[in-house]
Amino acid sequence: MKQGKAILVTLVLASLLWPLGALPVQAMTTVAQAGVKPDAQIAIVEVRTLIEGAKRSLKVGWKVLPQGGAVPLGFDVVARLKFTNGALDIVSKSVGGDIRSVVFDGAGTLSAKLNQSVAQKAAAPNNVSGNLKEADKAKAKAKEKDKEKATEKSKKPIAESKTVTPRAASLPGDGGGKPLPGGGGGVGAILEEATVTVTGRFSGGAEALNVLREFEPPALNPTGELRPRSGAGNGDVQITKLIELAKAPRAAQCPKGRDCFEVQTGNRDFTGNGGFNVNLEVLYADGTRKTAAAALTAPGRPLVLSVDKPAAAFTSVKVRIRGNGDGVFTRSATRNELLAT
Repeated sequence: MKQGKAILVTLVLASLLWPLGALPVQAMTTVAQAGVKPDAQIAIVEVRTLIEGAKRSLKVGWKVLPQGGAVPLGFDVVARLKFTNGALDIVSKSVGGDIRSVVFDGAGTLSAKLNQSVAQKAAAPNNVSGNLKEADKAKAKAKEKDKEKATEKSKKPIAESKTVTPRAASLPGDGGGKPLPGGGGGVGAILEEATVTVTGRFSGGAEALNVLREFEPPALNPTGELRPRSGAGNGDVQITKLIELAKAPRAAQCPKGRDCFEVQTGNRDFTGNGGFNVNLEVLYADGTRKTAAAALTAPGRPLVLSVDKPAAAFTSVKVRIRGNGDGVFTRSATRNELLAT
């Protein structure tokens, strides 16, 4: 390439790229996110025990990466706890959309106390039973002494037998009744393991779903199914088929003087709510444009729309589906952490 032509190409490329360089960062971000569906990712980055004197707490922290303009609405945090004495517990908290961490106070001792209380109740009846037998023996001996002294004029009062209060059964592995390490108030156990799940609620906006697909009449149409011209059918909600009823076996279902079309849809993983709006636009050879609209309660249900039929034949049909709900969806993350060894 000659030097003059090379300089000209460089100037042309620079003039084309200059508008992009002049855009502010925020504008470039908006352009880059155009067409990205609302979504979000959650990553749990912190699960650890906080120790303050005899008090133990569990702290959970996470990060959020929204996509496509999704806005966090709130988070539900559930922690399944396991302690060194075998006790189990489940604790939960709900926080706002601007929060990224929670602390479960006293998570290191609560279940240990509950578990020890159950052990005390289970062990106490056996010890009491043994003490009652000892008391019965003491009473029998006292009766024998009463018989021996029956001839005496004055009888000495029988001393009451003292019932010994049973000692609470100690938890296995606590060193013979000594408090477990890390416990508060003399009773407790170390938090050994935590499985944490953070579930976020996000809003993708009213236009969270916007699907467009265009169809055209095929050369041969024995079933009435139109041929797709443009538009992907692999989104969360899909427009799978468009059928012209006049050429289908159900032609009698379409009134005279109208063009009737059945829209068939499918659903992959769309989690929005509030139903959908379906818009039909039919273009005819004489330039006439006809439209129709209807509500679709859920993807997967067929929907028939019809328009007044002009003299000319139609050349193409566009079908658009919009979500008319709030576009709320959820995303979750789970992490298991060993906290004591």
